[in-house]
Amino acid sequence: MNTIDRITIWGDRHHVGWLDFFRVMLGGILFFKGIEFGSNPREINGYFEAGSLNLYSFFIIQVVSMIHLAGGVMIATGLATRWAVAFQIPILVGAVALNFMNNDSFEVYSNLSLSIAVLVMLIVFLIYGSGPYSADEYFKKN
Repeated sequence: MNTIDRITIWGDRHHVGWLDFFRVMLGGILFFKGIEFGSNPREINGYFEAGSLNLYSFFIIQVVSMIHLAGGVMIATGLATRWAVAFQIPILVGAVALNFMNNDSFEVYSNLSLSIAVLVMLIVFLIYGSGPYSADEYFKKN
């Protein structure tokens, strides 16, 4: 048995029910960030470069938006949570890096604090999984 299997088994055994509330909240945050990301491509493009919205940055914005939308729904419902989280983590690492390089990164209500909090929650659910109140558990029992 490898390390990933051990972590998965440990996380499944030690997952408490109240943690599912935070899983649903995390999925909602990611879903609404996906809507925000996809609906404001010009504003988001300011992070990538100072020029106009080119095809490369437009493609990145659309892909990140779709991953946030689909992943948010999957995490909120508890459907393949670890896989959805695994797709979200690289995006959030990039968000932390981009927000850290921003000039107002140490203000009280900056996007950096939200990005770090979401990244920590993603790592927690990568370890703990979907939990007892999830679609994964429902499909496992039925």
